[in-house]
Amino acid sequence: MDKKKLEPRFILAKDNQEPRSMEIGNAKLDMVVHPIGQEAPKHGHQETHIIVVRSGRMQFDLNGKIQDVGPGDIIIAPPDVIHTFKVIGKEPCQTVCLSIPEVDKI
Repeated sequence: MDKKKLEPRFILAKDNQEPRSMEIGNAKLDMVVHPIGQEAPKHGHQETHIIVVRSGRMQFDLNGKIQDVGPGDIIIAPPDVIHTFKVIGKEPCQTVCLSIPEVDKI
């Protein structure tokens, strides 16, 4: 397998459309702005998702446990765990989501 060398770089907000994302090896980093009132259908992923809330608020259902989350909160959704969310409040919710395959311990 031919591997690319990771080059130093900036990914600037002014140069990218939403969502902004990048891949590093098998991991993927997404910066997303979820609009007011957005609801996600219940779903799961094959990889672990680590979600950091940067601004706004959302109600997150993680395998049946419901929690209101906001700036600075971190959600860890292991593989195949069913989850959903709804943006609550009067502003969009900005998140950073790191998707990592084959993580069994954090």
